[in-house]
Amino acid sequence: MNGQCLAIPGEILRGLWSIEMGDSNVWPENLAKCFDLKSLRNLGGFEEEEAYEFFQELTEAYLYDASARIQNIHEALLSLNFEKIADEGHSLKGASRNIYARDLGDACEALEVSAKENNFQKATTAFSRLLQEYARFEQILETIGEPA
Repeated sequence: MNGQCLAIPGEILRGLWSIEMGDSNVWPENLAKCFDLKSLRNLGGFEEEEAYEFFQELTEAYLYDASARIQNIHEALLSLNFEKIADEGHSLKGASRNIYARDLGDACEALEVSAKENNFQKATTAFSRLLQEYARFEQILETIGEPA
């Protein structure tokens, strides 16, 4: 995926929707850690099909936007532009939490805080964590989309 994909196959999102909470034989063990499944299932009080479609739109927009924001953060780190790092980290944090990607949101928050402290070492560590969480997020989406 690598942030290049604008459309997520329906089977991926339907897979998220149909997950049995304790079914670790079918789904990756860390799926529940990546996604807040309880909140996802209760998305805005929508009927299941409406919530699914809404989440699909959110996730597609997220994947489109996230790779650009990550590139912006990288460039801002290289130029020591802590204000830009904090702004991009804040925006990506909100977007991550909007799609119930907890660990990604937490990684973005750590980046935002370190940038507001003008702490380059903490910011680079936080950026590395963000990249790891984003890669894990993409891997989980790919795994869910694979046939069982």
